[in-house]
Amino acid sequence: EDLDGLLVIGDDALSFEVPGWDRTDLAEAWWAWKGLPFVFAAWYVRRPGPRRTEIAGLLERARDEGMRDLDRAAEQAARTGARGTAFWREYLAAFRYRLGHEEEEGLREFHREMRRFNLSP
Repeated sequence: EDLDGLLVIGDDALSFEVPGWDRTDLAEAWWAWKGLPFVFAAWYVRRPGPRRTEIAGLLERARDEGMRDLDRAAEQAARTGARGTAFWREYLAAFRYRLGHEEEEGLREFHREMRRFNLSP
């Protein structure tokens, strides 16, 4: 009863509900407000580190392998909850797994807003 809000992340956020509370999808709200994609996560590799190319390559291969095997990932996810394989396949396929121009602009805009509200240096 003391909470004004609650942030739920990950797969739990897809079905989490609190009776009497409104639910807002951050990606949808950000798109409606700014017309830009919301970046939930990004891999960063220190540069110019000696292992930069190796680490970046490992991350890129992991991403590519996961994209090639979305059906298996969807089947695994379906075993853990009430949603079926088709839902998970569509859900996983909808993500953008590369930072392009729009995503980078979304990140820059997010940082501008953070500074505007004194939430970031």
